[in-house]
This record gives sequence, structure tokens and C-alpha cells, in this order.
Amino acid sequence: MENKKQSKEWKIAAMHFLLSCAVALIIIAMVMFILFPMIIFGAIDVFIDFFCVVSILSIWSGVRTSGIYITKSYEIENKDKVIILATIYYVIVMIVWSIVDPRIIAWFVDSGVVSLSYNYIFAEWLFKIIGTIIFYMAGKSYIKNTAIIQQ
Repeated sequence: MENKKQSKEWKIAAMHFLLSCAVALIIIAMVMFILFPMIIFGAIDVFIDFFCVVSILSIWSGVRTSGIYITKSYEIENKDKVIILATIYYVIVMIVWSIVDPRIIAWFVDSGVVSLSYNYIFAEWLFKIIGTIIFYMAGKSYIKNTAIIQQ
């Protein structure tokens, strides 16, 4: 039997959130590097559509990688609490990110730096909602209760 780390649920959730996001960002960065010529040659619409698909897949991949690591490394008594806490961390970061995102700030202040339509804002929030659902559902699939409950 391998030794697993014992930790509070909030710490395991934070580890899951951070590891999931790190893996997702690495995947997105690699894909952006490879597909950057699409922007140069004017295929920005195709790039944005492809980027949305890759982002969703990278969220799933990050949660999968993190879930496998967390399940192997930590004693988890209540996986539901860990998943809910990690999802709350994810939602908080998405909300803060939207608030400090310069494009959104420019749109609200009407500085003219960038022009965004309501459709773009709606699509961005829809994407964040879908990402949150995938983060939660993939966590439910890949994080398992591993603690042995002594009676």
C-alpha cells in the first residue's frame, strides 16, 4: 500500500484547481504558438473558433490530469466537497478575470480602444459557463474517494 498525503479538503481542492489550470494553460500556449500564423494571414475568425474548442478540451484535459494525480497522491474522504470547492475557486477566478480583463474594462468605459459587441460579451460568458460545467463534471469523473474510513 502506498502512502498517500493527508490534507484538508480545501487544500486538495486548491491543488486540483491550480494543477488543472496549469495543464490547461500549457496546452493552450502550445496550440496558440502553432496556430499563430492564422492570425498573421487574416484567418482570425477561424482561429477564434478553433481556440474555443481547444480551450474547452484543455480544461477537460487539465481536470483529467489533475484528477488522476490527486486520486493517486491524496487521501480523499469527501470527493464531492473537494470538487465543489475547486469549482468555486474556478468560478471566482473567472469572475475576477472578467472584471480586470482590459477588453471588458475598455468596453465599459467606452474608451474606444476596442469595440466589442453584446454578442461577443454573451459568447465569452457562455464559454465561461460551459468551461465551468466541464470543470465540475470532469472532476466528478476523475476524482475518487480514496480514504479508508475506520469504524
